[in-house]
Amino acid sequence: MNLFLPDNFIGYILERALPEGLFNKVSYIKSGDLAVHAEHSQDDVFLAPTLDLNGKKEIYLSGKAAAIIDMEISTGFMYYSGKAVDELRKAGIAGDICKQDIILAKLLFNELYGSDPELKIVSAGDWGDLDALILFGNENFSDDRFTAGVPWSDEITELLDSSFVQYSFASNNVDSLKLLNSYADYIDENALETSIGLMTWLALLELNS
Repeated sequence: MNLFLPDNFIGYILERALPEGLFNKVSYIKSGDLAVHAEHSQDDVFLAPTLDLNGKKEIYLSGKAAAIIDMEISTGFMYYSGKAVDELRKAGIAGDICKQDIILAKLLFNELYGSDPELKIVSAGDWGDLDALILFGNENFSDDRFTAGVPWSDEITELLDSSFVQYSFASNNVDSLKLLNSYADYIDENALETSIGLMTWLALLELNS
């Protein structure tokens, strides 16, 4: 069986946490494509955005392994033009996005900020007349861009008042997930070690920016 991961550092962390030889091949694809591919695969395992998997009845989810969003690591950052959050009128969403990101962005603006801006998909550099931009993926780390943004994980954790299962391991083959689950503790321990190293690196970038 093969493993498909999101092409961001959540995927990179998990690949480094895997026991050698568990999967024949590990590939990275866009977050928005993971749930679609999972629906049509036979034996492979996908780390897909949880809400993107909603309604896909033939897919099994792991009950022991997942990627949880909290206030430590963020795959997205929010950038503001300076306008008060309750006065936002136009917002953009860009980068490695999926349906889940759009759903949560609308909830965030409505429930946490008390605003209802027009939300549109844009390119990462297309600020135009936007009051805010939510950027997901590796582009945040080009030229230390993320140091000027607010971590998406902070905002979602505050919105939900809890952690959120951002990515779930999914497959059409329950035996594939059972095999993955048997290594859940091993993966969790190694992922934690890799995450600590990543957080240290990000903190140093912020201090030096």
